[in-house]
Amino acid sequence: MTPELVIFDCDGVLVDSEALSVSALLGMIE
Repeated sequence: MTPELVIFDCDGVLVDSEALSVSALLGMIE
């Protein structure tokens, strides 16, 4: 299983949850 979106937060923790990734991206945009 390969996540569609993989990001690293400011602590360098891998976030492969789509919901968390979207929330984080929206938080940065706002």
